[in-house]
Amino acid sequence: MDALRSDRADQIGDPVILAASYVGGDRFIARCYQSAMAIARALGNPSNFTTITANPSWSEILAELEHNQTPDSRLDLIAKVFKLKLDQMLHDLKERYVCGVSTGSVYTIEYQKRGLPHAHILIFLHRDVVPRCAEQVDELVRAQVPTNDPELAAIVKSLLVHGPCGPEFPNAP
Repeated sequence: MDALRSDRADQIGDPVILAASYVGGDRFIARCYQSAMAIARALGNPSNFTTITANPSWSEILAELEHNQTPDSRLDLIAKVFKLKLDQMLHDLKERYVCGVSTGSVYTIEYQKRGLPHAHILIFLHRDVVPRCAEQVDELVRAQVPTNDPELAAIVKSLLVHGPCGPEFPNAP
């Protein structure tokens, strides 16, 4: 008999405590947080924060769809391609040092309202390459559409610039 449906909640049974190895459980999340804080204590403040978001229009996703499928019907495929791209990005950041020599990193994967994964990544750069002034930050960060490369400008406009969003714009990306 279902104790909740019969208003006999006093007979629900014994509570179950999930192990820290249960991904997504309270103990797992607490352990991840403690690990991230231990890394920050050892390495200092993170130097860079970056985000990568899945794009259902990635060619690797579209190429694997059946004739009648849309990316929305293959969230498993989106998640797999996203993880592959995230792993490559982490490799570029940690092994190829595309932002400078790193001493560590921490990241988390979350899912947006429409089910698309995105990751927040903290990079700890070696103290010799941490930007110390605005000019050094400007060497790493660009917040403008490129004017000397039309192909790159088209990519930036299609992937990084979007219009207004909110309830009055239900079709916004």
